Amino acid sequence: MKLPKYKRLMLILISFALIFAFGVMTSVAQEKAVYSMRPDQETTEGVVIGAEHRATNTLSWKGIPYAKPPVGDLRWKAPQEPEKRSTPLKTVNFCEICPQYTDHDNNPATPQVIQGSEDCLYLNIWRPKTKAANLPVYFWIHGGGNSTQWPLLSYTDAAALANKSNMVVVTVNYRLGPMGFFSHPALRSGRSGDEKTDSGNFGLLDLIQALSWVKANIKVFGGDPENVTIAGESAGGQNVISLIASPLARNLFHRAVSENGSIRPATAAQGEEHVNEVITKLLVKDGSAPDEKAAGAKLKSMSMKEIGTYLRSKSAQDFLELYPEGKLMGMIKFPNSFGDGTVLPVDFYRVLKGGNYNRVFA
Repeated sequence: MKLPKYKRLMLILISFALIFAFGVMTSVAQEKAVYSMRPDQETTEGVVIGAEHRATNTLSWKGIPYAKPPVGDLRWKAPQEPEKRSTPLKTVNFCEICPQYTDHDNNPATPQVIQGSEDCLYLNIWRPKTKAANLPVYFWIHGGGNSTQWPLLSYTDAAALANKSNMVVVTVNYRLGPMGFFSHPALRSGRSGDEKTDSGNFGLLDLIQALSWVKANIKVFGGDPENVTIAGESAGGQNVISLIASPLARNLFHRAVSENGSIRPATAAQGEEHVNEVITKLLVKDGSAPDEKAAGAKLKSMSMKEIGTYLRSKSAQDFLELYPEGKLMGMIKFPNSFGDGTVLPVDFYRVLKGGNYNRVFA
């Protein structure tokens, strides 16, 4: 039956209206799926304002806090969630390096010096300035023997990598040396439920916290939280292997690249022995004992509370100065991971051989 002319016109108008509405909904859906190309983004802690780089066609955010500063009562403790912010944070500069020996003048004949701040738990992000969303995420962990930052992140601009590879690149600071890996009964909480702090693996816990922050926030920077690759060279590669083995890092990354990385975790007993050696040297250095033999006797007379208070009274520089190789090489020799049973398995390689690890693409 042929419809009257006005009814046919009505159907045509309704059809156009439906097509228009579908087009609008499709457009809205696409807009939700693409990146805004804005340097200001809302994170779980507040707005961060980055910078645009026209030469590389990228956006960057440098010095985003992923944890509270590990200072004061938070030294030698598991990293804490960063503070919420009510005002936007300008993120255009790298943060300070963590305390370490550095080649400050690029002169091999000059002794290296100690620089850095314990307030150093920040990360940096680069992405191409395009509308592409759900980009793969590349999480880079620097090397340097877990006692120095090498290469220095302030010399490592990831803009070209982000642009040419069409991905979001993240680089991260984490605690180093005796600030990052230090195990002694006097520093343990003695409370059930605080096993992470008791582990001594503070640098690894920093990386896990940074990965947790990325999982919660990287989507607003156009990254895919379900497509994160961790990669590192030398000590960074060592830390990649540690993260593969750590049950605390489960589901925080999906691919792993370890370049020249190997790991030999120390025991808690070895950690305690090392810290005791450090304490005896400190006691001599500050005049509390005439020599290391007397310092050893004094140490035995101290309670765990007294030892903890004594250690916390010293600066990061006080500790680093006890490693004479630091002035020559920068890197120092110390236990830099512990098989504690929480962050890392007690029998590390047995767990790997048994297949009980974070199974990701490598």
